[in-house]
Amino acid sequence: MAGHGPDAVFWWDDELGFNTYVPPGADPDQRLEAVKALNESIAKRWNKQLPVWKPLDISCARLDSDGTYDGTWHLHHHVPPDAQFAKALPQFRNDKLFKRWIRASPIVDDLTLELATSLLGRYQLGHHIAPDLLAISLSATDYIGHRYGNEGPEMCDQMAHLDRELGAFFRTLDAAKVPYVVVLTADHGGIDAAERVQLKGFAAARMTTDVAAAVNESLRRSDLRLAFDPFEYMSYGLYFRRIQHLSIEEQQKITEAAIRFLDQQPWVTKAFAKTDILKVRVRANVPPDEMLLDERFAESVDAERSPDILIAFRPYATMDRVDPNGFYIAEHGSPWNYDRRVPIVFWRPGQRGYEEYLPIETVDIAPTLAALVGVTHPAVDGRCIDLDGGPADTCTGSQ
Repeated sequence: MAGHGPDAVFWWDDELGFNTYVPPGADPDQRLEAVKALNESIAKRWNKQLPVWKPLDISCARLDSDGTYDGTWHLHHHVPPDAQFAKALPQFRNDKLFKRWIRASPIVDDLTLELATSLLGRYQLGHHIAPDLLAISLSATDYIGHRYGNEGPEMCDQMAHLDRELGAFFRTLDAAKVPYVVVLTADHGGIDAAERVQLKGFAAARMTTDVAAAVNESLRRSDLRLAFDPFEYMSYGLYFRRIQHLSIEEQQKITEAAIRFLDQQPWVTKAFAKTDILKVRVRANVPPDEMLLDERFAESVDAERSPDILIAFRPYATMDRVDPNGFYIAEHGSPWNYDRRVPIVFWRPGQRGYEEYLPIETVDIAPTLAALVGVTHPAVDGRCIDLDGGPADTCTGSQ
């Protein structure tokens, strides 16, 4: 998030605490020196007493409920969620189930902001002639959404914790008496567990179809009469199995037959060949929520990593079974607006509130932020958004 040449990058590691990349030949102790004291502090605290998720917003209890997902996984939604480890004793600090439970709680965000606060002083952020960039990934919301869904008491209380901890972090910035600008956004949207969405009257369903098996079987029975299974399913699409040595022409025929089959299935809205999506040119100046389906795929297709066949499953369909260990019940990744829309907030102390009603794109963040802090940037995707609701223009600096 800090570009190609950051001064430092750290992330939470379930086994090691805060960690970083150590290039071959580099000194690990030197690379980790900035997080050494915090990691030791966390270990000392956890050896004495394990952290717990303490309810913060009592109004979230109105969302307490029981749910059954995928017909097998039963979950009692309340805060704090049940911890899936035996007893809260120090030896369980190294228990993998405990560590996975920690990730899906506000605790990991608290630790991340604790690290961010320590880095403010270490790198003297905001005290240099040139602007500094501090990028913070607060991932608990993602893990909680996957594990417990987006509309239960767990997510409700997570929002309360996140609001409180961000407020404390901004007060720290205020106390440092440095000017700062905040950008808050997310990498994706999401939908609640299909079983709960269905209770609200939407045509939601958790699909049990083995997509690759269904497509491969159809190809064996087609005019192609394949004697092998060409596809495997992953990430909302089908990849050719690399063990098959197929010519370009053979791949094209198999792809066309697979798409014809997929387009006839009730659980599919439309399937696309990656080769076709790579040719799509997104229309200029089209609002994001008015893009066609192939344009939405074209916005994120990658020639090397994307599936060979990209599939838009029907809206409100959850294509993943529940993790047998109960570590997720909800997902994201579709081209539909509930997965694509994210909040984007620009804020600085004393700034007058202004709401942009028309949709913008995440690629607009960089040029907008650059204008706010007076940084000249090269040509980039996206456009600067004027954040002044009056006659002034934050993009041009005019008053």
